[in-house]
Amino acid sequence: MVQTNPVSIWKRMSPGCIRWRFILPALIVTMVTLLLAPEALAITMHPNYMDGGGPLYKTAVAPNLTLRVHRVGNVWFSITNYGKLGSEGRDLYDPLTNEPAPACEFPAGTNLEYLFQGCIWIGAVVEGDEPGELDTLVSIGDDGWWSDILELNPEPPPDGNILMLSTRGETSPPYAPNFGSLNEITDRSFEAISEQDFICVMTDTIMVGVTPDPNDSRPHRPLNMKIVQKSYSWSYEYAEDFVLIDFEIENVGLQALENVWIALYIDADVAHTSEDGYGAEEGAQDDICGFLQYFYPEGVPEEATEDTVKTEIFTAWIADNDAQPDGGSFIYSSARGLSGCRVVQAPSPGSSPEDEGIQYGFNWWISNVNSQLDWGPQWVSNYNIWHQFPGGGRGTPGGDRAKYQVMSNGEFDYDQIWCNLDIWEDLDTAWMPNTASDPADLANGYDTRYLYSFGEFESIPPGQVLPLTIAYICGDKLHQDPANYGANLQNGTDDSTSIATYYNNLNFRDFATNAQWAEWVYDNPGRDSCWDADLEAWILDGVFGQADTTGWTYDLPDSTPVLFWYKGDGCPDFKGPPPPNSPKLNFIVEKGIVKLIWQSINTETGEENTGSEDAIDSFNGKMDFEGYSVYRSYDALNWALMGRYDKVDWLPVKWDDTIDPAQWVVNRDKEYPMNRDEIEEAYPGSDPDDWDSDINAVNWQAYDHNLGFADVLDSTGVENGKDVNYYSFEVTGLSKSKGIYFAITAFDFGDPLTELGSLESAQSINASLVYPISKHDPIMVYPNPYKITDTEHFTEFGYEDPQGLGHDEQDRRIMFSNFPDEYRAIIRIWSLGGDLIRTVTYNPDESIGSPPGIIYWDLVSRNGQAVVSGMYLYSIEFISIGSQENRESEIGKFVIIK
Repeated sequence: MVQTNPVSIWKRMSPGCIRWRFILPALIVTMVTLLLAPEALAITMHPNYMDGGGPLYKTAVAPNLTLRVHRVGNVWFSITNYGKLGSEGRDLYDPLTNEPAPACEFPAGTNLEYLFQGCIWIGAVVEGDEPGELDTLVSIGDDGWWSDILELNPEPPPDGNILMLSTRGETSPPYAPNFGSLNEITDRSFEAISEQDFICVMTDTIMVGVTPDPNDSRPHRPLNMKIVQKSYSWSYEYAEDFVLIDFEIENVGLQALENVWIALYIDADVAHTSEDGYGAEEGAQDDICGFLQYFYPEGVPEEATEDTVKTEIFTAWIADNDAQPDGGSFIYSSARGLSGCRVVQAPSPGSSPEDEGIQYGFNWWISNVNSQLDWGPQWVSNYNIWHQFPGGGRGTPGGDRAKYQVMSNGEFDYDQIWCNLDIWEDLDTAWMPNTASDPADLANGYDTRYLYSFGEFESIPPGQVLPLTIAYICGDKLHQDPANYGANLQNGTDDSTSIATYYNNLNFRDFATNAQWAEWVYDNPGRDSCWDADLEAWILDGVFGQADTTGWTYDLPDSTPVLFWYKGDGCPDFKGPPPPNSPKLNFIVEKGIVKLIWQSINTETGEENTGSEDAIDSFNGKMDFEGYSVYRSYDALNWALMGRYDKVDWLPVKWDDTIDPAQWVVNRDKEYPMNRDEIEEAYPGSDPDDWDSDINAVNWQAYDHNLGFADVLDSTGVENGKDVNYYSFEVTGLSKSKGIYFAITAFDFGDPLTELGSLESAQSINASLVYPISKHDPIMVYPNPYKITDTEHFTEFGYEDPQGLGHDEQDRRIMFSNFPDEYRAIIRIWSLGGDLIRTVTYNPDESIGSPPGIIYWDLVSRNGQAVVSGMYLYSIEFISIGSQENRESEIGKFVIIK
């Protein structure tokens, strides 16, 4: 478990770059010529990179500047301890392998790159040098154009090192411990979150050796921040195509940081490493970028409505314009995918749950040697602030103030492929016309970079930490048709119909799925980590086959309609698939006997797939239920297992001669457990009860205990067209004067594909306190007397502060137990003087008690006042629900001692 520093951390809620180019000296002459011809073909490398002419140089990297590569997943991704992502066209080396580091290679091992370099920018308004003066500062990992502006740096070794951890431990690759610490954070240790964690610390307070931004004409001015950066990657199928990056941005200065904005600068250069980086329609010269606020599984509609099926993912993306087909076909070097980034979680910018939440911005532009050829979309209102950016024309923001203005401008630029249309000038929010030398050349692909920004965080006081988690995501097979680009976009950038045809022929499904899973791994859907009812963090958003506007669907073989949790609760989990749902638990109670009753699916509410046996794993889309466990406890903390029941199923055992020595291997091919019928269908004639020594045979090993459900299965039936199993478990010899907790959990068979073990639901989900008394006995009232001096004891049993949130006067409880199921009841509480204090009603169909048959009074009068010490009377009037005879009323008394 991660231990935090003793500083306040913002509550998490639900919703630059050194351009190393190996260019021949002869190209320099061409560039000089082009500088004299502004209307000529644009060249997108700044002359600062040439060090006054000649071949590009590799800057001397200080010993404390370190790079590491995530390699456990399907994305090989470089991370640094100085605010950069990527490896600058593999010009940086991986010190663990001494080989050129892949920047963002996807799929792993293909030499297809989807990132040149990314950087984090953090901007804020601070007090200036003079009293009452304000200054706008932006601290950056790099600039992306003025390449040597490195304002985030680690401490000198060893404190600046990157810590590597792994949940796999030191005996398996990547061979890293489960626990570790960073020397400069002496009061903090870290536990591995993923299969490969990289953890480091950087600050913007180091002044020595930091190159000033040439557009600011002043030395670097820090915001006084310390950033703890933690990046995580997994090999599991559902998480292998992205890396999560978790930031803790701490104000270590003496003044508050106001109006904070954060941005990710991304320059991707999507290409195979064999491509010429500056060849026509190759390398960096043919990228397209855009923003997916929504993904439409059924295709982009001509006119979206509230009922249009879509998923909200808020993800920026960049891709090659055509994937470089060869001979009309995609080949090994075709970059058919795309990469992008999104915020998976950030703190609320405002101070209350009612605030609107995160604001996003998306700006893209091209940078040019001749800044007059720089260009990017801008609202007229934003353009009028600067007209020309310092050093960057109408595209590249140079200097702190221009960077901050772009970060905070509230602009959502249209996707790059639309930039050659004239319609933008005529919109209500008018866009500046495209003044690039060749707008069509930008629209059909160029050396493009984008800024994905979010905020505004009103203030970070000294000592406070702002937490933020982003994901860098890849997706496969965006390009489906090798002829799509040539037929539609290449020469059709001024035709909205051609552009729309090109766009609709792209397939964002894999990318959008990965973007959604990045959020789900960060914050598991339906996982109650720190529920806050005031924030309404649980969001129910979809039905399979008929999802609403923010729904998400799986392609299930049987097309079963499924109701599922789409969002988490706003608190980080960094975990994978959840266990099955716990069953709804009911009881039949007699003297000294408790009979637990439950069923396989949820028929009470009619909600699909909310039971235990029909629950669908939100990550793999399977109904992976395996069995139940029955527990009891006297304190709801220490549980004793009373019974465990599971499906009768088996895993295949096959001979494996690819290992030495050759041997029988359980589930060699990572199949799911099978019952007898499934075995006969998949392996006709194979008998799970017999062992065949023939190495070509398939043998079987029982999965779990194979006990079956015969001992707890009472009957089967059909409700609303669904098969239902009815179960019971009877416990005898209990004392009727002592309450006892019971719970039933559900567990799954794990996920063989990801080597994920069985997951079991928690006992606390349906834990219920039961008193073993007959329903025909009088109503029981407890605790009686209620003594305020017994607060600690009462808290333990739920008579005070049942939610564990701290004592409140309304959190006291006197329980009325043993109400029959056939009657509603009216409980009236009286003073000895005959004054009516409070009326409480009980309805078995709407009971909020746990279990049914229990209701409580909170010791508050009908006027909202806490009652005083004394003796109280109660009367209970029973009202028959059906044809039962009337039951006589009951009266009694209890004592409250405060």
